[in-house]
Amino acid sequence: MGELLNNLFFGHGVSSAVLSLSLAVAFGILIGKIGFRGVSMGLAGVLFSGLILGHFGLSIEKETLEFVREFGLMLFVYSIGIQIGPAFFASFMKQGLKLNIVAALVVASGFLIACGMVIFLGIPLPAAVGIMSGAVTNTPGLGAAQQALIDASPDAQDLVQTTGMAYAMCYPLGIAGIISVILGLKRIFKIDISAEQKHFESLQNEYLAKPSAFNIIVSNKKLAGTSIDELHLLVKQKFMISRLFRNGILSTPDSSEKLEIGDIIHVLCSKEAADDISLLAGDISELDLKQIGGSLISKTAVVTSKKCINRPIAELRLHGKYSVNISRVNRAGMDLIAAQGLKLQFGDTVTLVGEKDNIESAAKEFGDSIKVLEHPNILPLFIGLILGIFLGSIPISIPGFQIPLKLGLSGGALLSAMLFSRIGQIGALSWYMPQSANLVLREFGISLFLACVGLRAGGKFFQTLASLEGLVWILLGVVVTVVPIFIAGLICRKFFAFNYLTLCGLLSGSMTDPPALSFANQAFKSDAPSITYATVYAMTMFLRIMFAQLLVILFFRS
Repeated sequence: MGELLNNLFFGHGVSSAVLSLSLAVAFGILIGKIGFRGVSMGLAGVLFSGLILGHFGLSIEKETLEFVREFGLMLFVYSIGIQIGPAFFASFMKQGLKLNIVAALVVASGFLIACGMVIFLGIPLPAAVGIMSGAVTNTPGLGAAQQALIDASPDAQDLVQTTGMAYAMCYPLGIAGIISVILGLKRIFKIDISAEQKHFESLQNEYLAKPSAFNIIVSNKKLAGTSIDELHLLVKQKFMISRLFRNGILSTPDSSEKLEIGDIIHVLCSKEAADDISLLAGDISELDLKQIGGSLISKTAVVTSKKCINRPIAELRLHGKYSVNISRVNRAGMDLIAAQGLKLQFGDTVTLVGEKDNIESAAKEFGDSIKVLEHPNILPLFIGLILGIFLGSIPISIPGFQIPLKLGLSGGALLSAMLFSRIGQIGALSWYMPQSANLVLREFGISLFLACVGLRAGGKFFQTLASLEGLVWILLGVVVTVVPIFIAGLICRKFFAFNYLTLCGLLSGSMTDPPALSFANQAFKSDAPSITYATVYAMTMFLRIMFAQLLVILFFRS
C-alpha cells in the first residue's frame, strides 16, 4: 500500500499527474472560499494550493505540465473572448472611449514601472514580468510572458518558474491594493454614495449605447399623413415604434402606418434619436403607454430556429402575420434597437409586443427552445482554437529586437474568440455559447493553468518568500498596483469629475480584478461599477497580454 501511494503521489505517470492536478484544484477551491470582509481569492486559491503541494514534492512531468498549463490558459481566454467580443467595439463609443483611454494609460504606467525595475534596479526580467502580472492580478498576461520566454529560449524553464513565484507573491497584495485605493479615494473626496448613485443613473442613458423608451405626442401638422417608414428617412437614426395610442385605442403599428395629430407613439431609441424625433414630431408625453390597460402584452423569445438566423427583422414579416412588433433585441447582454435591417443571431432574445393570442404564435417562429439554446456546440470551439493557434503563431518583426512579437497561444485564442463572437454565425455554425457552458469552460481552464503554475513554482517559493529578494518583489508589486490607479483616480475625480461608482469599475477593470469589483458592488450596494468594468475589460485584457510579451522582447538576453 505504501508503494502504491508513493507512486500515485510522487510518480510520473498519467494517474499521478491527474491526481496532482485534481488535488491542487480541489484544495485550492477550498482555500479560495476563505473570505475577509466579503472579499475572497476565489479561484486564485488554486495557485496557492499548487504552491503548497509543490513545496511538499508533488510534481508533474515537464512536457505534461507545459501542455496542461497552455491548454488550460487557452480555454480560459477563449471563453473570455466569446463573452466580451460582441461588446468590444461598442465599448469605444462615446463615454466608453474616454474610459478606455484612462484604462490604457493605467496599463502603460504599470508597464513603464516594470521597465524601470529592470533598467534602474536590476530586477531580473522573469521576476519583473511576474511582479507586473501578479500586481495587477492578470493571469493571461503571466501565461503570455511565460510562453514568450519559452519561445525565446528552449532552456527557459527556470525563468518560467521565477515568473510564477513572483506572480504568486504579488497577487494577494494586488487585490488588497486595489480595494485600498478605492476606499482611499472615497475618504479623500468625502464621497456620498447615494448622491453618486443618483448621478450615475442620470448619466446612464446618455452614455451607454442601449435603447431607452420614450412616449412622444404627434403635434406637428406637417407630419400628419407621414408614414413611419417616411419618418425613418427624415430622422436618419435607428428607432423602433412598438405601440401607438389613437382615439383611446392602443395598437401595434406597422411601418406603413400613417401618423395623425394627437397620436402618442412609444419609441425605443437612443437619447439623441429621441431628441430628433421630438423636435420633428412633438413633445415628450407624460402618458406611459406601457401602463395603459388593454390587451397588448410583451413577451421575450429566444432565437433558436434556423429559419430566423442571419435574416433581417423585416424579412420575418411578423406584423403582417400576427400584428406583432419586435421592440428590442438583446445580444450577449447588450440591448439593441430592433431596426428592420438588423440580422438576428442564434441566442438573441427578442422582446415581442402584441395581442396575447397572437404573441404566442409569433414566439414559436423564433424557436424559443431553452433545450436547444443550452446545448453546447463543440465544433465552433475547436475551430476557434485552431484559428487562435495560427493567429498566435504569426511573428511580427520589430526592427532592432531579436525576438519577434507574437500574440501567443493565449492572445491568439482571445482574438479568435472575439472575432467569431462578433460575427456570431457562419452558415450553420454558431459561436453562441450558453453562459453556464462559458463559465464551466472558463473556470476549468484557469484552474488547470493556476494548478500547473503553482506546482511548478512550489519547490522554491517559500524559500524565496522568506528572503530579502522576495520582500523586495512584494514591495515593488505594491508600487505597480497602487501608483497607477491612485494617480488615475485622483486626476479623473478632481479634474474630470468622474462619477465615483464609475471610477470604482474603471479601476477594477483596468486591473482585470473580479474580487475588487465584487467588493465595490457589495460595499456600495450598486451594480454601477460592473457596467464600467465591462466597458474597459476587453481592451485592458488585450493590452495586459501584449505588454507582458513586450517586456520580454525588450529585455530578454540569451
